[in-house]
Amino acid sequence: MNNPWLWMAPALLLLVALAAFRLLRRRGGAERPLGEDDRFAPVAALSPAEMALLDYLVRAFPGRPVLFRVPLSRLLTVRRAGSRLGAQQRLAALVVDYVVCNRDGRPVYAFELDAVHGDAGQAEQDAREKHRVLKTAGVRLIRLKRSTRYLPRPDEFRRHLRAAALPAQDTPAAEAADPWQGAERARPTPVRGAEPPRDAGDTIPMTVTDLMGLHPAVDDDAEPPPDRG
Repeated sequence: MNNPWLWMAPALLLLVALAAFRLLRRRGGAERPLGEDDRFAPVAALSPAEMALLDYLVRAFPGRPVLFRVPLSRLLTVRRAGSRLGAQQRLAALVVDYVVCNRDGRPVYAFELDAVHGDAGQAEQDAREKHRVLKTAGVRLIRLKRSTRYLPRPDEFRRHLRAAALPAQDTPAAEAADPWQGAERARPTPVRGAEPPRDAGDTIPMTVTDLMGLHPAVDDDAEPPPDRG
């Protein structure tokens, strides 16, 4: 009876059996269907600050889809990456607070509302990563640090954003660089000859201060006034 394996082997078998039982129990609980007597209650899907900004963007872009809390996997597709599966998984994990699409449903502008993110450092890091990814697809990311009370009128905001739009990415030129590692190589030029402010670096997400430093573009996308004749 001096062999320690004579008493260690049963203990190890017991631990394995307990681990298997817990795993099977967890799987069984996750697959359990809802009961007929289960009841639920509604909760607020958006905070007051999130609702205010959503309403603001809807007024700024009438007739355009404005989406809330969208994974990047719903907005982008992988053109080229060292690991396609890894890139797809990372896209699914990255979520932007708001997205404005064109009439074809393609994303044009993305917005991050810093006020609803608790960890400022993590919000900064996440925004930079989202910016790098979105820029390779020609989607501009804007960081909004505070509530809509500090924003300009919706129509003025729209005109400045049009001056900050990134040029469309054509596939041959875009595929010349790795969209994950070389996202900062090309410096896009704002449309309509708008001059970016001196402090608006293109390697970081644009802020409202940067945005309002641009010359507003001619808003030829606005709805025409009604014919009074």
